[in-house]
Amino acid sequence: MQRVTLAALMIASLVASCGGASSDCDRAVHHVLFDLTSPRRGGRPSPDETAAIEQAVAITVPICRREGLTRAQLDCLFAARSAADFPALARCPAIAANKPSWLLLGTP
Repeated sequence: MQRVTLAALMIASLVASCGGASSDCDRAVHHVLFDLTSPRRGGRPSPDETAAIEQAVAITVPICRREGLTRAQLDCLFAARSAADFPALARCPAIAANKPSWLLLGTP
């Protein structure tokens, strides 16, 4: 249920936009929305949760593509291994200097 809530918040807080191709954004957004929000022992998300997260990804990736990501931002994002790492993301120098608008960094 928490994953659905997170996905719903992402959908509600983002505005769809157009952008160019970027596999970095595809991987980064997927990592944040799927990998970091799915508990390691919690099993696979339900079909409804997966659909909500996929909808959030579809909205978020174009925004990421438009804004772009630096190598340092990508390194910070991929260093995160779970939702517990979200506070560390906010302290990452590359993220703190230029936080992507699609990256919500509240407490998990």
